[in-house]
Amino acid sequence: MTLLHRPASFACYYGAGRLDELASYDLAILQPGHYTRPEIQRLQRAGCLCLAYLSLGELPEQEAAPQWRLVDQQGRPVAPNPQWGTVYLDCRRPAWQDEVVQHRVPAILERGFAGLFLDTIDMQELYPDTRPGVAQLAQRLHACFPGLVFMANRGFSLLPQLMPMLDALLFEAFTSHGQDGSYAAWTGSDLQWTATMAETLRRTSGDRPILALDYAPPEDEALRRLARERAAAHGFLSFVTTRYLDWLPTTTASR
Repeated sequence: MTLLHRPASFACYYGAGRLDELASYDLAILQPGHYTRPEIQRLQRAGCLCLAYLSLGELPEQEAAPQWRLVDQQGRPVAPNPQWGTVYLDCRRPAWQDEVVQHRVPAILERGFAGLFLDTIDMQELYPDTRPGVAQLAQRLHACFPGLVFMANRGFSLLPQLMPMLDALLFEAFTSHGQDGSYAAWTGSDLQWTATMAETLRRTSGDRPILALDYAPPEDEALRRLARERAAAHGFLSFVTTRYLDWLPTTTASR
């Protein structure tokens, strides 16, 4: 585990540019292809630790080679993710592991990023047989790239295996969610589940920062405030944005 100073603010922004605004955050999760090495260096000189988004379990279909994809018992690719139209990858496959370790991460590091944000590891909840492969790939990344900061999004059932390599955790859709153009706060059993998982994270995370990423439209200050206040009540650092992560608040008060 790399020493990560506890950030006072973070952004998860998948757009491009906005360097001046990003520089005001302590930590930013970014799409690596949207930024050049000089831009990342500028942000990190300003005190913004930059982590690169890295999807381990899903890709757009046009980017996914057949030898990486998850197939069913008949050898046919499983159905795509209906929410995003992405296809599922099989982390047990050596070809996909090698692609990530030998090509994708080195390309990210060439741009100057300080660490990796591991996303879509929750696909193993739908396909439990892939769980050992997801854990193996994450652990291989940690072994091959010592000194990087590692953060994981959810992946709760894998945390016992992944926790030793993680510097921080992110709980996506902790209080609110967005789908089909609408946004809402969790209620009932869904809200209770997030509270139960929050307690588990606090109990098992040690000193690692826990970040809450929630969704609300920019004009819905009430929903954004609810998400921020609930995160703070659980000791989590909050960031609230749109479902497509293309909106970046410009003032501390609106985060």
